[in-house]
Amino acid sequence: YGSFATGLLTPTSDVDLVICDTDVVPKDNIRHVQANKIQHLAKHLERQKWVKSVQTIPSASVPIIKVEASVGGMHQVSLDLSFESSLHRGLPTCAFVRGLCIEYPLLQPLATVLKQFLATKKI
Repeated sequence: YGSFATGLLTPTSDVDLVICDTDVVPKDNIRHVQANKIQHLAKHLERQKWVKSVQTIPSASVPIIKVEASVGGMHQVSLDLSFESSLHRGLPTCAFVRGLCIEYPLLQPLATVLKQFLATKKI
């Protein structure tokens, strides 16, 4: 999901990844289970040589791990990792945005230019 999947990426875009697992978690326990999964995965990632930094944000509406990684020793890639749950709207939103871009072909270039403009102004 995210800007890569929708085609709305800019040169500074990160890569958003959702991890789909088969655990069925009761709604009243989702936040706790998500936070545990985030912490466990973050600890594993911190031990990887290709990972430069790891930051967890367990209090976000959808808990995420922000990762700075080195690809081939030369390229830096920013990743946002999250786990699929009933709280996660990334995948349906991605499908919705792709549909809008098909229906309105000028939306993709317009949104991309606007995103880049806002990024250069740090807005």
